[in-house]
Amino acid sequence: MTSTSAPERPLRADARRNRDRVLAVAAEMFAEQGLDVGVAEIARRAEVGSATLFRHFPTKEALIAAVFEQRLEEFETILDGVEEIEDPQEAFRTMMVRVVRAQVRDRALVQSLINVVSTFAQPRIEEHIRRVTAEVGSVLRRAQEAGVVRDDVVPEDLMALCCGVASANCAELERPDLVERYLGVILDGLRSERPTPLHPAPATVEDIAAAQQRCGCASS
Repeated sequence: MTSTSAPERPLRADARRNRDRVLAVAAEMFAEQGLDVGVAEIARRAEVGSATLFRHFPTKEALIAAVFEQRLEEFETILDGVEEIEDPQEAFRTMMVRVVRAQVRDRALVQSLINVVSTFAQPRIEEHIRRVTAEVGSVLRRAQEAGVVRDDVVPEDLMALCCGVASANCAELERPDLVERYLGVILDGLRSERPTPLHPAPATVEDIAAAQQRCGCASS
């Protein structure tokens, strides 16, 4: 007889609240102080015992991965409904704006998390990334088929461009709207009218994964 593992039991309401509070506090402290902040300090600010924190997240790496996964889930949520926008050009623009805004909001936190999470296997995180890439690719292909976006661009190009626009944001200027100005230049460059051929070939998923691995190892 083949044995099967028991399904994961849902958390009680109080346990769920504790877990959610730890995740929220961890994200806030990682953004404020970097990933060197101690789990004991996170537990203290979250007003839970260290034992409670470790019951949900046995290691600090597990906590970091959970925060990153939560951010990816939020990222998927911001893309919800984009494919239902009837006009392919408007759908494409809406997607790009939402991606940039999300990256601006959590740029420092997400970059720090990427550097660490990339150093250990996380199949669930990889699945989130695949889904986000597929959603971006679907909106991109529809725009390309409509002839409003150049046909030699791939989803990985878009993610890199959005990251670059987000990185150009200067918080000290207190002008978060400037990123949309920069994005406007990018969107014009993506139009299909008489584009200059792109060289070299785009970065692949494997290229990006290898780069993230190098960054993660360098930061540890």
